[in-house]
Amino acid sequence: RQRPETFSASSHPDLPIWQAVRASMSIPLVFEPMRINNEFYVDGGLSWNYPVDLFDKTAFDDITGISSVVRNPSTLGFYLQAHNLMGNNNPLGSSNYTIDSLKDYALAIGAFFMDTSNAKHVHPDDGIRTVFVDDLGTSAIDFSASKERIEALIESGRKATEEFFKESVLQP
Repeated sequence: RQRPETFSASSHPDLPIWQAVRASMSIPLVFEPMRINNEFYVDGGLSWNYPVDLFDKTAFDDITGISSVVRNPSTLGFYLQAHNLMGNNNPLGSSNYTIDSLKDYALAIGAFFMDTSNAKHVHPDDGIRTVFVDDLGTSAIDFSASKERIEALIESGRKATEEFFKESVLQP
């Protein structure tokens, strides 16, 4: 159906969690799509990579007739990106790939789609409820990361979270 879909206990009460997770991580050309009820699902990052706005509400003012988004202050997102882009909401053209093979080309196209999706969906105000975590240059499809690299990524996330709460108006 080529549209984003959200899996939740209310929308899919009988769907095992593992199937929703597997569908959500089905990166095209890396993993096969997940088939659920005769529908194929792929990684939602292609169209809605950072759904921090999922729990926001649209408010309508009866007097002015203007709709506005009311951001949910209880939502906290974690965003992995390169250190040199931290806090920039991944602007278009920010991914930098050297293209020397068909695989590199496919990754660069995927990065462009992700950048486009982020530019469309990530609002500048989302920064106050986002922990920007340095990905240490690690690709989302690096399946051979060393134990040391994995530990460094965990530490990067821990430090970013601690810094966020030291500087944030939000409280844990």
